[in-house]
Amino acid sequence: MSFVGGDDASSPRGGDEAGDEQQAASIASARVLTAPSRTAMLAVVPLGIIALGFITPPVIPHWLWPYGARVHFISPYDDGPSWMWSLQIVALVLAVITLVNAQRRSEPGLGARIVATVGTLAVLHLPVAMLWLARSEAPVLALVSAFVIVAAVAALVQAWRARGWRGWLWALAAYAIAALPYACPLWPGIFNAFSGGLTFVAGDVTLLVLALRGLRDQQRR
Repeated sequence: MSFVGGDDASSPRGGDEAGDEQQAASIASARVLTAPSRTAMLAVVPLGIIALGFITPPVIPHWLWPYGARVHFISPYDDGPSWMWSLQIVALVLAVITLVNAQRRSEPGLGARIVATVGTLAVLHLPVAMLWLARSEAPVLALVSAFVIVAAVAALVQAWRARGWRGWLWALAAYAIAALPYACPLWPGIFNAFSGGLTFVAGDVTLLVLALRGLRDQQRR
């Protein structure tokens, strides 16, 4: 007496099907490797320059600081922790997130966008304060502050709408826009003691140009 067996896992056909299903499951659960944005990698350099301003003395042009060489700059640490510290700390965090995701060949995810959003909003505290304090006495300053706030928030919205490295470029652009007031020499206390002077101006403007250029290049593809 003989029995006709079905397509179970012990038969060649059943074994092939089980192997195919297992392979498909492993492919579905595998992490997708994504090449990092070249522009985002280049942005690590100006972010690093901005972060170094936390421990290096500011570079101030002579026409903005026409005093003797023995003048001592105000230390940003004398009064303890300050919201101004967010400028360099956020730059350092954004650079680390960019490098970690590039090394893992993964795209910045939800956590990275949350960190970038919170950090950018912290940096925006200066234009928000200037908008409130200068709304009656200096309308031009208040208008510029309002423009910075609107532009930075709009870039953050785009960072949440876009995915992957494109969204991260928008996040970098939002931070660069939010930090623009720190690059203005009209506020000597901030420009001299907190932002790093000319080195910060170069870093922030370069970061903004790189982010916008990367977004433009991706739009053309």
